[in-house]
Amino acid sequence: MKQVFFIGLIILVFAGCRERVRELDISMLELKEGLYYEIDGGGVFSGTLVKKYDDGTPYKRGEVKSGKREGEWLFYHRNGKLLTKAHYKDGLETGLWQNFYDNGTLWSEGEFKQGREEGEWKFYCEEGILRSVGEYRKGRKEGEWKFYFENGNIREKGSFENGKKIGPWKAYSIEGQLLTSGSFKNGSRNGEWKFYGNNGTLRRKLNLRNGLVHGTVEIYHENGNIRERQFYVEGKKDGKWELYDEDGNQIK
Repeated sequence: MKQVFFIGLIILVFAGCRERVRELDISMLELKEGLYYEIDGGGVFSGTLVKKYDDGTPYKRGEVKSGKREGEWLFYHRNGKLLTKAHYKDGLETGLWQNFYDNGTLWSEGEFKQGREEGEWKFYCEEGILRSVGEYRKGRKEGEWKFYFENGNIREKGSFENGKKIGPWKAYSIEGQLLTSGSFKNGSRNGEWKFYGNNGTLRRKLNLRNGLVHGTVEIYHENGNIRERQFYVEGKKDGKWELYDEDGNQIK
């Protein structure tokens, strides 16, 4: 009786170990309604899922539990360098995610919560310099975002609401000179916009409505005097245009 019990215990332990190390290539699985199934009729899959490039180098590897991705997953570039270090819970993206360039430097990092980006995310240039930073809320950009040149100077900054640009936005030259300023409404340029030259002088001023030029457009000489005055209605030219010389005298 003891011998039978001992043999049965060995079988259970062996079966348990076999289940834990079970590994299948993705070609042996199919994804149906968010769950991985074994193609040969083995039912919902639990174990390690692997996928390789055509040349046999690893592409991705991770655990599947009751048909859903679970725990840490690793994705690779063709050269073998790490592409993505990801985490899943019950099939949904969760926790810290990191993406890398094929030279090994960090491309982006941030948190997921229940399958959507949440909180601060950072994006980097291939040289490792910060490219942009801002917040996500339920998978959409929210609040202030900043975008940078490779020399570290701000390229553009402004705010998002529900993933759309809103409120004041400013753009700068690589040297830090203000180039444009204006506002967005529901993702479209709206209201007064100003455009500046590299020397900081105002070169153009216009009004927009839902992204279309609407109203007066003024273009300036380098000395700051008006050069042209144009008129638009919903993006179309309207009325006569006015021209001025550098001294401010109207010539047309």
